[in-house]
Amino acid sequence: MKIKLFRLIAAWIDHTLFCLVGTSIVGIITVGSFDANVVTISVYVISYFLLILSKDLICKNASIGKRILKIKVVRTDGSHIRTVDLIKRNLPILFILPVEIFMVMNNSRRFGDLWAKTIVIADSQDG
Repeated sequence: MKIKLFRLIAAWIDHTLFCLVGTSIVGIITVGSFDANVVTISVYVISYFLLILSKDLICKNASIGKRILKIKVVRTDGSHIRTVDLIKRNLPILFILPVEIFMVMNNSRRFGDLWAKTIVIADSQDG
């Protein structure tokens, strides 16, 4: 139960940070005018999607939210986790977020985790 709660809190932290980063990128590109047009909305969406896909690469097998809550992603077979595994596990978030949330709440493993053969565990290392 603790991991499920930590995963949801970590996702909320990551989402908040990614929204701030996306907004900052749009603010820089539009020189602070934040005009809502196809280009600025596209830049925001693309930057957000790229952050989602690469979020677990940021802090060595953990997103910023996971690192704060001392949890990390590992392969279920104990082998070395690859960049492609981390991106693969986050790809379904872009398309089926409600399903992914439901799976975490009921199973503690998202479709992305099942597909990439990963699991989120407590990080026993300090820092």
